[in-house]
Amino acid sequence: MLEVLIAHSLPDLIGNLVMILGVIIMIFSINPLLAALTMIPVPFVLISGMIFSKKVAPLFKINQEVLGELGGSTQDYLSGMKEIQAFCAEDSQRERMKKMCKEYSYVNIRANFANGIFHPSVEFLTSMGTVIVVGAGGALALRGMLDVSDVVGFFMYLGLFYSPLTVLTRLFEDVNSAFAGASRVFDILDTDSDIKDADNASSMGKAKGSVEFENVSFSYKEGTTVLSDISFKVNPGEMYAFVGPTGVGKTTVVSLIERFYDPTTGRIFIDGKDIRDVTVKSLRENISLVLQDVFLFNGTIAENIAFGAKNASRDEIEKAARIARAEEFILGTENGYDTIVGERGMKLSGGQKQRIAIARAVLRDTPILILDEATSAVDTETEADIREAIDALAGTRTIFVIAHRLSTVKKADKILVFENSVIAESGTHHELMNTDGIYSKMANI
Repeated sequence: MLEVLIAHSLPDLIGNLVMILGVIIMIFSINPLLAALTMIPVPFVLISGMIFSKKVAPLFKINQEVLGELGGSTQDYLSGMKEIQAFCAEDSQRERMKKMCKEYSYVNIRANFANGIFHPSVEFLTSMGTVIVVGAGGALALRGMLDVSDVVGFFMYLGLFYSPLTVLTRLFEDVNSAFAGASRVFDILDTDSDIKDADNASSMGKAKGSVEFENVSFSYKEGTTVLSDISFKVNPGEMYAFVGPTGVGKTTVVSLIERFYDPTTGRIFIDGKDIRDVTVKSLRENISLVLQDVFLFNGTIAENIAFGAKNASRDEIEKAARIARAEEFILGTENGYDTIVGERGMKLSGGQKQRIAIARAVLRDTPILILDEATSAVDTETEADIREAIDALAGTRTIFVIAHRLSTVKKADKILVFENSVIAESGTHHELMNTDGIYSKMANI
């Protein structure tokens, strides 16, 4: 919609305005009285254009919103085609799509219906100007007050005057569509981030890797507490593991370390500095993150491993892949490290994507490494390889591991067990196994 405005509507607007201005000068130089009579329909055209903009602009905004929803649903259905077919849901999803198409048709027809009234109205008004020139010009010519050649010249100029005027009124439609689309774009672009640098924020520099939570509580929405009064301290090079049932706040803890959110109450320190007192960029430059749902870009394997690392050499990329136990499957692909992984890494299995994500984090070589369910999508053999990779990194950087597979966390310096928004237990694997608590029950299950 913006492309239509910038590439077509604005040039047409400028060109036609220049044309109208030139014609006005010419007809007033021929006969000011007849020129003034020619101007009679112009205020009515402008007023109708203003009414059109006021009434129809909301229709175009609704039109864009429905079109956006339709595009989003189309993307969902195409991306989820396998699930739709597997669950025999073709008929129900087709009906949903048909309903959305009908809704779009309705709002589209309603906007175009307004156009269907507006444009003929403008043409009628401009035609009235021609009638006025014929009547008044003919009367003046009969009385000898105006040459017949000037009347003919007026007719020629009228074609150059009313035609651009009609085009300008048609541009109202393009402009309204463009502004309806633009308003939706700028609603997003103008949204302020909840996480901002403090006015006096300083750069963190290269961190050593100590992390401390001091009485941290957090809620995504008021009335629902995810974390309640959490406190712990991790020394540089230690490995801490977070375990517990789904939804108890394990991932929220690492999101707070990365400062995707700020605590509702309490403070978080890295190397003794409150992370709200340093710039977000310098904070995140010290942290590498491997998520459960790995996102890969539609490029080569090497490019995805090197993402986030500055000027990484091929040797460094390959070394990171070996540490992440990814080199064997990479060399087995069609073009090795130059193999294109496809959109979101669709050409690779879940385990392969996860190992590339770990290699990406290893290559970045930050003092803090976060592994959020890094072994969730791999087989037992691959899990053992990744566990070896994690063990090899232990002591070289501060590592946070979130895992449901407890075999991944056995060698952690400390395991924090979350339940009901609090740390219910903490200790090493052996310490927790010697108590008849939550962790030992999870391990036995």
